[in-house]
Amino acid sequence: MADLTHWDFAEHFSAYDAAALILGLEPRDSDTEEWRVRVVTDRMKLHYKHALTRIFSDTLGDPIEVSESEAINAQIALPSIKADELHHRCWLYGEETTLSDWLNNRLSNFENQEFARNTIARWLDTIGMNSVYPFDRQQGSRERKSDCRWPWGNHHTETLGHLEAAARRYWAENYDPSDATTAPTNATVSEWLQTDRKVSKTMADSIASMLRPDGLPTGPRKLL
Repeated sequence: MADLTHWDFAEHFSAYDAAALILGLEPRDSDTEEWRVRVVTDRMKLHYKHALTRIFSDTLGDPIEVSESEAINAQIALPSIKADELHHRCWLYGEETTLSDWLNNRLSNFENQEFARNTIARWLDTIGMNSVYPFDRQQGSRERKSDCRWPWGNHHTETLGHLEAAARRYWAENYDPSDATTAPTNATVSEWLQTDRKVSKTMADSIASMLRPDGLPTGPRKLL
């Protein structure tokens, strides 16, 4: 997949750019994939028209008569930045003429619109579709973190690998925090690291100590 992280800086997207990104394509390099992009833009165009219908009904006249199925579908709307702006101005300042002129002008054509990042994210969520490129920045951040080996990123060392291996073998699956008898001794962990991972005794003892839960004795419990 193309590296699309530079698009994280963008707040506004043309319909074509947004559709290409939804498919995980770099818009500038998607000429051979236009047929795929068109599938997405056709859906966007439909819901953009729904947004204009809603705006017209809300601000400029009586509700437009539509069939029951059209009414249900029209609940999903994808307003452009300009449509949202003029809609709000009409409500706040009564600028009906400006909105009406725009709606009846080629400037309101779908191909001339740009869409806000958060609007696209909400629209995708509403229609239950996934996007390869994360328009929701929080989602994108979570996905990128989940792709990393460690919580802090992909920085890795051989010693961290030994620590991870010991943690998985002795603590992740076999240790029950409510039962101290299930905890391995430091000696057991250290011996395994030295034998199976070819780690020096000093390093093995250190890793065993780091993995041991706070307050847990380092050896077997003494019998009373």
